[in-house]
Amino acid sequence: MAELTSDNKMNQQAIHSYQSALEIFTESGNLKEKAIINKYLGISYNALVTDDEGPENLKKAVQNYKDSLNFYTKNEFLGDYGLVNKNMGFLYIKLAEFEDKAVNIRNAAESFEQSLAYYNLELSPIDFADINNRLATLYNTLFDLDEDLTHCYK
Repeated sequence: MAELTSDNKMNQQAIHSYQSALEIFTESGNLKEKAIINKYLGISYNALVTDDEGPENLKKAVQNYKDSLNFYTKNEFLGDYGLVNKNMGFLYIKLAEFEDKAVNIRNAAESFEQSLAYYNLELSPIDFADINNRLATLYNTLFDLDEDLTHCYK
């Protein structure tokens, strides 16, 4: 097991605290607080990527972000929906470095595409351009992996 830095130890403590809070909010049915905690858990697991636990922590981060999207829907919380999907795109790119490259690159592209519901040309032109640039890079990667790109042409 890799040596934990003080930052990693603090992230582990944060994860433990968030998980405790998540149990309480889940039992009480407070969906908003549960979504917020899941978003923060995703951030914490993303920051806790060590050589030997990288893929597992990234998968946990993705799952926490997915769980937060049960509350942060596109129709009701567009900003959070866009941000969570954008963050998931970055997580999938990291996860592709460890395993299932084509699957994770495709998942990253899908997440970035979903984030464009919020990060559009009018509201956020810099983010819009950045996300589209990342999408082009992801599509090129899929092409290089000889993956079917028909889903990219909507």
